Amino acid sequence: IFLLGAGWLDAQVALSRRVYAEHGRTWRQIWIASSESMDFRQLTHSARDHMEPLCSRDGKLVYFVSDRDTARSINAYAGATDRELWAFDRQTGQERPVWQTSDDDGLHLNGTTADGGVLIRVGTELRSLLRHPWSMDKIDPADNAAAVSPDGRALAIVIAGSLDKEGQSHDAKLFIADTAT
Repeated sequence: IFLLGAGWLDAQVALSRRVYAEHGRTWRQIWIASSESMDFRQLTHSARDHMEPLCSRDGKLVYFVSDRDTARSINAYAGATDRELWAFDRQTGQERPVWQTSDDDGLHLNGTTADGGVLIRVGTELRSLLRHPWSMDKIDPADNAAAVSPDGRALAIVIAGSLDKEGQSHDAKLFIADTAT
């Protein structure tokens, strides 16, 4: 769940929630609610699973991970390829693809930067997309290997050390970096 807005009182919540369709088929869609009413409304309406919502700093876009293959679910097939990063424009109500990979080692959203970039993690690579693109390899494969500061200007990164047979990192190092560079 991610919060939108400048302060806690006017924040909105975006989340991924399962929707049931005909014949028992389900899809995860993106929903949003304001803190005033907490009445959720559905943002996306497509026959794909949408997960990991992440809001742009200005609150105009909601980014999410989706599977391009509508025949399977992200949850049902952990080794799914062809994952995509999508954006939902809150002003126009349109969904659009932003980035895709066919070599999916786990596409995850990490945060947005002060300059409007979107940080994603694919396997052991961290990438900044959109405004000032850059990438960094050999980050720790753990879900929490990178975190963006609240103002979007700094990034804490865990660089993987040696990996054992189970894929666990040893001798990892923590770095603080400027998100623009």
